[in-house]
Amino acid sequence: MKNKLIFLIIIIFFGFQNLSLSSGFNFEGSNLEILEGGKLIRANQGKAISNDGNFEISSDKFEYLKDKDILKSIGNGVVFINSEKLKIEYDNAIFDQNNLTFEATGNVKIFELNRKFVIKNNKISYDQKDNIVNSNDITKIEDKFGNIYFVDNFIFEINKNLIKVKNL
Repeated sequence: MKNKLIFLIIIIFFGFQNLSLSSGFNFEGSNLEILEGGKLIRANQGKAISNDGNFEISSDKFEYLKDKDILKSIGNGVVFINSEKLKIEYDNAIFDQNNLTFEATGNVKIFELNRKFVIKNNKISYDQKDNIVNSNDITKIEDKFGNIYFVDNFIFEINKNLIKVKNL
C-alpha cells in the first residue's frame, strides 16, 4: 500500500511537471520551476497562454511573478493577440495583467494578420483597456502596397483601425 502511494505521488509530480495553472497564465515548457511557495514560476522554451485565451506567448524563457500578476518574456518572443488578429515579435517583454498592459523591446515587429501592414521598431507599449499600441521611437511602417514610411512615433488605435504618426 505504501509503495502504491509513493508511486502515485511520483506519477502526479512528473505528470504535471510541464503544466502549471496560475491566476493569469497557463504555462507549458521544458524545465518548469515553481519557486518561493508558488509565487515565482520560471519556464524555458515554453508557451504561456492567458486564462482568457487572448494572449498566446512563446519565448525562450519566462518568469511569472504571481503576486503582481506580471509575466516577463525573455528572448525570441512572439505574442498572438487573438481578439485583435495581431502578431508581435520581440526580444523581451513584460506583461502586466493587473494594468492590462505590456511593453515589448528589441527588434519589435507588429503584423496585422490580415497582412495590411507591418510596423518595426525597438520598443512598443500595448494598452489592452484602450486597445492602443504606441511607441515614441523611430518606426518603420510597411503597407501592403510595398510603401515604406519612417516616422518619429506612432499611435495605433486598433478599434478604429487608425494609425496616427508624427513626422512622416
